[in-house]
Amino acid sequence: MARYVILRHDPPERSSNAVHWDFMIEAGPVLRTWALEAEPFAGRSIPAAALPDHRLAYLDYEGPISDNRGNVTRCAFGEFEITAETLARLELRLTGNPWSGLVTIRQDAANPQRWTFDFSV
Repeated sequence: MARYVILRHDPPERSSNAVHWDFMIEAGPVLRTWALEAEPFAGRSIPAAALPDHRLAYLDYEGPISDNRGNVTRCAFGEFEITAETLARLELRLTGNPWSGLVTIRQDAANPQRWTFDFSV
């Protein structure tokens, strides 16, 4: 099975960027990645932004990010399977620590970089 990870990304103090959570799923040689605007909890819809693919090393990494872009802390990790996928919607079944359940990521039709992240147990 493919793996997923959720990283809390704390930017450097001098940065104008806010704390966010990176949801990453293994997709062959890369991680598909979305930045979540809030800490993910079951039953909560969270605005998200599609990010460029990341290196697989982030599946197991915690610590400083190169070029002084802050630090990441692993909040959740495990395995997933895709239960449905279209260009604008991705449904996953997660099995992991501490998360197990269903994730749906929906793309905003008006802005393809904007997504909504939903998690249910």
